[in-house]
Amino acid sequence: MKGFCRPAALAALAMALVGVLQTAAAADSPNATVVGTEPLLSDGARALQFREYEQGVRLTLEGLKLSVSRRERAAGLNNLCAGYAGLQRYDEALAACNEALTLNIARWRVFNNRALALLGKKQVAAARRDVEAGLAINPDSRSLKKVLKLVEIAEISPKITIAAVDSANPGR
Repeated sequence: MKGFCRPAALAALAMALVGVLQTAAAADSPNATVVGTEPLLSDGARALQFREYEQGVRLTLEGLKLSVSRRERAAGLNNLCAGYAGLQRYDEALAACNEALTLNIARWRVFNNRALALLGKKQVAAARRDVEAGLAINPDSRSLKKVLKLVEIAEISPKITIAAVDSANPGR
Protein backbone atom coordinates (compact mmCIF):
# COMPACT_ATOMS: atom_id res chain seq x y z
CA MET A 1 0.00 0.00 0.00
CA LYS A 2 1.48 3.34 -1.01
CA GLY A 3 0.72 6.83 0.10
CA PHE A 4 1.03 8.87 3.21
CA CYS A 5 -0.69 8.34 6.49
CA ARG A 6 -1.72 11.21 8.73
CA PRO A 7 0.74 11.92 11.52
CA ALA A 8 -1.60 10.25 14.02
CA ALA A 9 -1.15 7.02 12.09
CA LEU A 10 2.46 6.85 13.31
CA ALA A 11 1.23 5.77 16.72
CA ALA A 12 -1.10 3.12 15.38
CA LEU A 13 1.54 1.73 13.06
CA ALA A 14 4.18 1.73 15.77
CA MET A 15 1.88 -0.07 18.17
CA ALA A 16 1.11 -2.69 15.54
CA LEU A 17 4.79 -3.54 15.75
CA VAL A 18 4.77 -4.07 19.53
CA GLY A 19 3.90 -7.76 19.32
CA VAL A 20 6.41 -8.39 16.56
CA LEU A 21 9.10 -6.55 18.50
CA GLN A 22 8.36 -8.52 21.66
CA THR A 23 8.68 -11.79 19.79
CA ALA A 24 11.91 -10.71 18.09
CA ALA A 25 13.26 -9.49 21.42
CA ALA A 26 13.35 -13.00 22.83
CA ALA A 27 16.53 -13.72 20.87
CA ASP A 28 18.20 -10.39 21.64
CA SER A 29 20.22 -10.86 24.82
CA PRO A 30 20.73 -12.61 28.11
CA ASN A 31 18.47 -9.92 29.63
CA ALA A 32 15.52 -11.96 28.36
CA THR A 33 11.95 -11.43 29.44
CA VAL A 34 11.33 -13.42 32.56
CA VAL A 35 8.24 -15.54 32.25
CA GLY A 36 8.67 -16.43 35.91
CA THR A 37 7.07 -18.91 38.22
CA GLU A 38 3.76 -17.09 38.63
CA PRO A 39 1.43 -18.82 36.11
CA LEU A 40 -0.71 -15.73 35.55
CA LEU A 41 2.35 -13.68 34.60
CA SER A 42 3.48 -16.46 32.26
CA ASP A 43 0.04 -16.69 30.66
CA GLY A 44 -0.09 -12.90 30.35
CA ALA A 45 3.31 -12.84 28.63
CA ARG A 46 2.18 -15.50 26.16
CA ALA A 47 -1.04 -13.62 25.39
CA LEU A 48 0.97 -10.46 24.68
CA GLN A 49 3.29 -12.38 22.34
CA PHE A 50 0.19 -13.31 20.33
CA ARG A 51 -1.00 -9.68 20.37
CA GLU A 52 -3.91 -10.52 22.63
CA TYR A 53 -3.38 -7.29 24.52
CA GLU A 54 -6.56 -7.14 26.59
CA GLN A 55 -6.14 -10.69 27.85
CA GLY A 56 -2.42 -10.13 28.41
CA VAL A 57 -3.04 -7.00 30.46
CA ARG A 58 -5.77 -8.68 32.51
CA LEU A 59 -3.64 -11.75 33.29
CA THR A 60 -0.57 -9.64 34.02
CA LEU A 61 -2.47 -7.41 36.45
CA GLU A 62 -3.74 -10.50 38.27
CA GLY A 63 -0.27 -12.03 38.31
CA LEU A 64 1.27 -8.85 39.68
CA LYS A 65 -1.04 -9.11 42.69
CA LEU A 66 0.53 -12.50 43.47
CA SER A 67 4.14 -12.13 42.38
CA VAL A 68 6.71 -11.81 45.09
CA SER A 69 10.16 -11.51 43.60
CA ARG A 70 11.49 -8.15 42.50
CA ARG A 71 12.68 -9.63 39.19
CA GLU A 72 9.28 -11.16 38.44
CA ARG A 73 7.52 -7.89 39.30
CA ALA A 74 9.85 -5.87 37.04
CA ALA A 75 9.25 -8.29 34.16
CA GLY A 76 5.50 -8.23 34.76
CA LEU A 77 5.41 -4.43 34.81
CA ASN A 78 7.40 -4.33 31.58
CA ASN A 79 4.89 -6.72 29.99
CA LEU A 80 2.06 -4.57 31.32
CA CYS A 81 3.68 -1.55 29.69
CA ALA A 82 3.82 -3.39 26.36
CA GLY A 83 0.22 -4.50 26.67
CA TYR A 84 -1.07 -1.03 27.44
CA ALA A 85 0.98 0.36 24.56
CA GLY A 86 -0.56 -2.25 22.27
CA LEU A 87 -3.99 -1.06 23.42
CA GLN A 88 -2.91 2.55 22.78
CA ARG A 89 -3.36 3.36 26.47
CA TYR A 90 -0.11 5.28 26.53
CA ASP A 91 -0.38 6.98 29.93
CA GLU A 92 -0.95 3.62 31.64
CA ALA A 93 1.90 2.14 29.59
CA LEU A 94 4.24 4.88 30.74
CA ALA A 95 3.22 4.44 34.38
CA ALA A 96 3.95 0.70 34.20
CA CYS A 97 7.30 1.28 32.46
CA ASN A 98 8.31 3.91 34.98
CA GLU A 99 7.50 1.58 37.88
CA ALA A 100 9.45 -1.23 36.20
CA LEU A 101 12.47 1.05 35.89
CA THR A 102 12.35 1.82 39.61
CA LEU A 103 12.82 -1.91 40.21
CA ASN A 104 15.51 -2.46 37.57
CA ILE A 105 17.05 0.44 35.66
CA ALA A 106 19.08 -1.99 33.53
CA ARG A 107 16.12 -3.61 31.70
CA TRP A 108 16.61 -2.53 28.11
CA ARG A 109 13.19 -3.94 27.17
CA VAL A 110 11.50 -1.37 29.40
CA PHE A 111 13.25 1.40 27.49
CA ASN A 112 12.11 -0.24 24.25
CA ASN A 113 8.47 -0.41 25.35
CA ARG A 114 8.49 3.05 26.90
CA ALA A 115 9.90 4.46 23.65
CA LEU A 116 6.95 2.94 21.77
CA ALA A 117 4.50 4.47 24.25
CA LEU A 118 6.24 7.84 23.93
CA LEU A 119 5.99 7.60 20.14
CA GLY A 120 2.28 6.95 20.60
CA LYS A 121 2.08 10.21 22.54
CA LYS A 122 4.14 11.94 19.83
CA GLN A 123 7.00 12.60 22.26
CA VAL A 124 9.65 11.78 19.71
CA ALA A 125 12.65 13.34 21.50
CA ALA A 126 11.87 11.42 24.70
CA ALA A 127 11.40 8.23 22.66
CA ARG A 128 14.86 8.73 21.15
CA ARG A 129 16.39 9.14 24.62
CA ASP A 130 14.82 5.88 25.74
CA VAL A 131 16.03 4.02 22.66
CA GLU A 132 19.53 5.36 23.25
CA ALA A 133 19.39 4.35 26.92
CA GLY A 134 18.30 0.86 25.91
CA LEU A 135 21.03 0.59 23.29
CA ALA A 136 23.60 1.59 25.92
CA ILE A 137 22.53 -1.51 27.86
CA ASN A 138 22.15 -3.83 24.87
CA PRO A 139 23.75 -2.38 21.72
CA ASP A 140 22.92 -5.51 19.69
CA SER A 141 19.16 -5.44 20.30
CA ARG A 142 17.25 -5.86 17.07
CA SER A 143 14.08 -4.62 18.76
CA LEU A 144 15.67 -1.36 19.84
CA LYS A 145 17.17 -0.86 16.39
CA LYS A 146 13.71 -1.27 14.84
CA VAL A 147 12.23 1.26 17.25
CA LEU A 148 15.14 3.59 16.48
CA LYS A 149 14.13 3.45 12.81
CA LEU A 150 10.59 4.43 13.78
CA VAL A 151 11.96 7.33 15.82
CA GLU A 152 14.12 8.46 12.91
CA ILE A 153 11.12 8.34 10.58
CA ALA A 154 9.08 10.41 13.05
CA GLU A 155 11.93 12.95 13.34
CA ILE A 156 12.28 13.37 9.60
CA SER A 157 8.66 13.86 8.79
CA PRO A 158 5.40 14.21 10.64
CA LYS A 159 3.98 12.05 7.87
CA ILE A 160 4.96 8.45 7.58
CA THR A 161 4.55 6.03 4.73
CA ILE A 162 3.42 2.52 5.37
CA ALA A 163 6.35 1.38 3.24
CA ALA A 164 8.73 3.16 5.60
CA VAL A 165 7.24 1.39 8.62
CA ASP A 166 7.42 -1.94 6.82
CA SER A 167 11.08 -1.33 6.00
CA ALA A 168 11.69 -0.73 9.72
CA ASN A 169 10.27 -4.19 10.36
CA PRO A 170 11.44 -6.45 7.50
CA GLY A 171 10.18 -9.90 8.53
CA ARG A 172 6.66 -8.73 9.23
